[in-house]
Amino acid sequence: MKAIQEILCIMEKTICWFMTICFRFKDHKSQISGLRSRNLSSKTFIPLILIIFCSIWLLVIFSNVLYSQERQIKFENIGIEEGLSQASIHCIWQDSKGFIWIGTESGVNRYDGYDFIVYSSDVKNPKSLSNNWAYSIYEDHLGNLWIGTNRGLNRFDPTTGKFMQYKHIANDSKSLSDDWIHTVYQDRLDILWIGTNEGGLNRFEREKGEFTCYKTDPNNPYSLSSDRIYSMCEDRSGMIWVGTYGGAVCKFDREPKRFKHFTHDPENPYSLSHMFVRSFYEDQSGTLWVGADGGGLNKFETGKGIFTRYRHDPSDPNSLSNDYITTLCKDKSGILWIGSNGEGLIKFDSQRETFSNYT
Repeated sequence: MKAIQEILCIMEKTICWFMTICFRFKDHKSQISGLRSRNLSSKTFIPLILIIFCSIWLLVIFSNVLYSQERQIKFENIGIEEGLSQASIHCIWQDSKGFIWIGTESGVNRYDGYDFIVYSSDVKNPKSLSNNWAYSIYEDHLGNLWIGTNRGLNRFDPTTGKFMQYKHIANDSKSLSDDWIHTVYQDRLDILWIGTNEGGLNRFEREKGEFTCYKTDPNNPYSLSSDRIYSMCEDRSGMIWVGTYGGAVCKFDREPKRFKHFTHDPENPYSLSHMFVRSFYEDQSGTLWVGADGGGLNKFETGKGIFTRYRHDPSDPNSLSNDYITTLCKDKSGILWIGSNGEGLIKFDSQRETFSNYT
């Protein structure tokens, strides 16, 4: 509303200014005699000039106002005093009903914009959260929330408010391979994938309640490159991209059940920038963005098969402010938002290739 009032005020002043100029111009009839000979009188000429100059002037002013408003991004801090259970945030998810779910080191918080409901672990209640350290939250197509902790996987039914726990069982190959869960992801076939800390990649068969595990095999070059999984993403062709700790990136083709490895090569500037990958995002053009923890931002063009690196450059104030990328998210306007470890929030305009930092 304030911006509109500013624009109206500027318009009023601009019109008054141009009207003054035009009335002065009208007194100098000799200057428009040439125009009259072309059947264009001063009565026609003056309003025309007024409209043209006003349009140009207002366009410039309006653009500047919008640009200044775009730069004024406001942050509101919501913490323990407002009801949050703990201040260390590991994951955030907005469900299909609009609720914000926040994973902390002291349970999972549901936020409705006003109040918090905290779900915590209770050793006496097997239908509660398996552990209070929540590392990942994901909503499936049925509206269930899947919550990964460092002591098992949890399925939360919002209609009953109860949790179903899944844990590793010794000597049971169909159970979860590892209780420490870093990431949960559902693909377009509604298959649930779980990335663990040391147990590799798990595919969950919901109907059977069974897990199929994919792990590193030194004797198989098409196996997973690392058993520590931190991120996942499915591209438009149905390939599953897996970010690992120490094994860089693996692309999983589910038909032959093979992993293709993309690693960091110090001798190749078009290779991945780092071996520790924390996040993915595929944009509308099919470009895959990869966040590396210590290697900055990478852009992978699937058609060319090469990576373009965006790294922190101390001599360039417009470069990436931090190379430790933890998460990626793109908004509707095409802006890529980057979460970093140590430098706050980073905004990347991929069209202009400029970075803005918010700490």
